[in-house]
Amino acid sequence: MRKISFIWIGKLKKGWWLDAAAHYVKRLTPHYPVQQIVLKDAPGHLPPEEKKLWEGKRILEKLGPGDYPIVLDEHGKTMTSPQLSKMLITWAEDPATSPCFIVGGAFGVGGQKK
Repeated sequence: MRKISFIWIGKLKKGWWLDAAAHYVKRLTPHYPVQQIVLKDAPGHLPPEEKKLWEGKRILEKLGPGDYPIVLDEHGKTMTSPQLSKMLITWAEDPATSPCFIVGGAFGVGGQKK
């Protein structure tokens, strides 16, 4: 693993979200380089489905060839901290893989594979 990346749509605005993000970045940086990419929200005039596609396209543009995208979604697979830790160890053993955690906008993540 070369690094751990995070791609966010929109800036974190609430204090407790900012604190949580800073906490995890602080815990990760002694072990791995951490990259954070904050992308602009879709234009406000777009309908929800178009916003998802617009933001999804921007996310795909930021993914590198070795990035392993992990979309954080309320409907996705739930993992405990030990399970996630085990997955990070698996990724760490593969020098060609870099996990990239993705947090979409208010309407979710849309887009197509590269």
